[in-house]
Amino acid sequence: MIDGILEIAMLLCFAAAWPVNIIRSWRARTAKGASVLFMIILEVGYLFGMANKVANDDVSYVLFFYVFNFALVLVNIAIVMRNRALDAQRRGDRHRRHAMATMLPRHPVIARVEVRLAGLPSLQSDPVLRTRRRRSPAEEEAGPGP
Repeated sequence: MIDGILEIAMLLCFAAAWPVNIIRSWRARTAKGASVLFMIILEVGYLFGMANKVANDDVSYVLFFYVFNFALVLVNIAIVMRNRALDAQRRGDRHRRHAMATMLPRHPVIARVEVRLAGLPSLQSDPVLRTRRRRSPAEEEAGPGP
């Protein structure tokens, strides 16, 4: 009986950490710092724990906590995969904006025109691409810009 309580305590400690990690991953919207391999190893460990309960004919309420932890880690893996897709999407958008900036003429009047193509943000609002515009003589006399 005591071994079941201690096992549940261990699983509850693991389960207490996963919701915090899930919320952090969801809000971060990036997969940087997340290791899917680590989570898969944990999932395999939970599967072995569940198999041990079944093989030893010790199926009890403790099995529920293994399943619960397994589900929490699975949710976290799904969020990391979503975040990887978001990271890839952001990398693709940045490359497209850079390609558009190199194709634009360098004339100051044309450089100020907002370009909205396929839902991309304007070039005026992008700090990297905004520096590509040449300054007019009046702006040169005024000194350094923002």
